[in-house]
Amino acid sequence: MYRLCLIVPLLCLLHSPFAAAGPGDFDASFGVEGKAAVAFDLPGGDRDDQALASFPLADGKLMVVGTVSPDGSSGVVRLGFTRLLANGSVDPSYGSGGKFSVETALLTVVSAGTDNAGRFYVGGAFLDPGNQDIEFGVQRFNTDGTADLGYGFFGLAAAAFDRGGNNEDRLRNIRVAPGGEVYAVGRIKVGAGADFDFGVAKFNPLGALDNTFDGDGLRIIAFDLDGTVREDDAQAIADFDPNRLVIAGTALRSSGQRVVAVAAINPISGAFIGNFCNAGSCQGSIQESLVSGPGRRTLAFDPQGVQPTDTVFAAAMFAALGGGPIAIAGRSTDGQSTRGALAILRGDGTLATTGPQPFGRLLVDLFNPTALTAVAYDVGRSRWLLGGRAGTTELRYAFAASTDSTPTLVAGFGINGSGPPDFQLIQFPRSGTGAIENEIASAIVDAQGRYLLTGRRLWTRSSGIEDNDFAVTRLADQTGGAIFANGFE
Repeated sequence: MYRLCLIVPLLCLLHSPFAAAGPGDFDASFGVEGKAAVAFDLPGGDRDDQALASFPLADGKLMVVGTVSPDGSSGVVRLGFTRLLANGSVDPSYGSGGKFSVETALLTVVSAGTDNAGRFYVGGAFLDPGNQDIEFGVQRFNTDGTADLGYGFFGLAAAAFDRGGNNEDRLRNIRVAPGGEVYAVGRIKVGAGADFDFGVAKFNPLGALDNTFDGDGLRIIAFDLDGTVREDDAQAIADFDPNRLVIAGTALRSSGQRVVAVAAINPISGAFIGNFCNAGSCQGSIQESLVSGPGRRTLAFDPQGVQPTDTVFAAAMFAALGGGPIAIAGRSTDGQSTRGALAILRGDGTLATTGPQPFGRLLVDLFNPTALTAVAYDVGRSRWLLGGRAGTTELRYAFAASTDSTPTLVAGFGINGSGPPDFQLIQFPRSGTGAIENEIASAIVDAQGRYLLTGRRLWTRSSGIEDNDFAVTRLADQTGGAIFANGFE
């Protein structure tokens, strides 16, 4: 385990002009000093615009997708699409002034994706008007952002597990396969008690449940630690791999401690992957899994802490024949401090047994609290790109870093910045001298090996107004081509 504890004066956090570009430096050819922000500020709303993801387009442009403050009282979420030119400026030929917004049928939108045809997908909570319960909901949009009414039922695909109790099934994340199949994961209610399990739904390219996947398109995975039914919550799904689907979340113990829970299943049948944590390989004093495989394991981000509680925000992996490495990012809280947390698994589900102990994990303390909220794999450099946030409300910074698969931070990342060594702090301009809040929601590495992280910035906060904007940051790497899309300005 690598633990970094830093106390940095406020002035050290403020961005200052930088020298020649180095790894993780801001790219001056993008936006203003590497940063671009877009505000929708729709009439009648509170101007709360939050980007979920950025998608590179074939012509070098960038489509940014997120939620925008509603301009009505329907109660459902409104999506915003904005298209950026290669230099980070808004493309005036798209929509109205480079922006387009459309109403969804969802109560919440938490994740976005795209397929090889350039269509966009979002997932979130759908309220079944008949049963009045919450279900998984996915909608598809055309390349211009308009709703695809030929998908599912008038543009909406819904999945109801309905396993008892109040039947509340909460979608947490989606992954879209190149051909348009969608995998949605989340937490499903089971029975009338306190039992919740991982739920996985697979939709075919037409928006119907794929009945070849576990018989009805719905897969339930239970961890139920310490011998009784408990709350298991699927929170992230790794990059699409035609040979395996990796889902990460948390499982609750009888002590009240939450640990990381990971499952690997076949994306076609839904069956557990046989060589993932097979024959007890993930159990024992080093691997520490509380459940036996194949196909499942648990771990603690900080096994040396005093009953720390783990939260998972993101997962990524390198798709490789036989299984490439897997990264799980989140935070670990021990009652006194909250640290960013990363775990790296080998393709067979085991933690690496080299590097600092505890093996295969990294804890990051910048400012309490710290969290890692995004992760992506850089195939060309065999390293992981990390995005996160550090600090409390009113003074919260986004940051970026890079790590190898031990995991150990890559030295010198952001070395020309004014923040802590091996980190690039990201602060967007804000209105006046108000709160500083910046966040990162997602990360990808594009076909050119560039880094993209997406999220939001806070522009201003006042009575009844939380004015957040889409925000994208581009960072230069060793070759001058790395991109970040960051949130909260």
